[in-house]
Amino acid sequence: MPRYMVELVYRFFMCNGYGVRVAVPIPYTKRVHGVEKKFYQFVDVVAMRGGEVVIVECRDFRKVKKISDSLDRLAKLFELAEKHVVETLGMSNTRIRKILVVEDRDLRRIEPYIRRLTSCGIELVPLSTVLRELITCSFREEEYRKVRGEGDLILAILRACARYLMGMEMG
Repeated sequence: MPRYMVELVYRFFMCNGYGVRVAVPIPYTKRVHGVEKKFYQFVDVVAMRGGEVVIVECRDFRKVKKISDSLDRLAKLFELAEKHVVETLGMSNTRIRKILVVEDRDLRRIEPYIRRLTSCGIELVPLSTVLRELITCSFREEEYRKVRGEGDLILAILRACARYLMGMEMG
């Protein structure tokens, strides 16, 4: 869970009108020394809008040696989170999406496993897609904010960076 990725995903969903929670605890039980104990895993982002819930995990696979094992654990986490959403929030007839956001440089490493992710209902989204859509959304927000101030500071920084980089390309 790279924090900067979580922050960008959070801002992306906020900008698109979702209610968003970060570091959502997902309870599970495990038998330890013959006794059932309650533990928690945390999902990076859960976004809700209308009849849709989006569960998002952000991962960096640079130092992961056994990608297959990591993806198996990730699939189990998504399964736990989906079950939690249905049971706790009473959202059994809600559309639930599961998204894995990864750095673009990691795409080649996990490419052999895309079919496995898809079979678990997990969408793979490159960080560049999130950034591109977030920048577009931030420019949309700028139009709304012309009379009401700056708005979201991170989105304002992204707009400034985008303008700077576009100026460099043109110059």
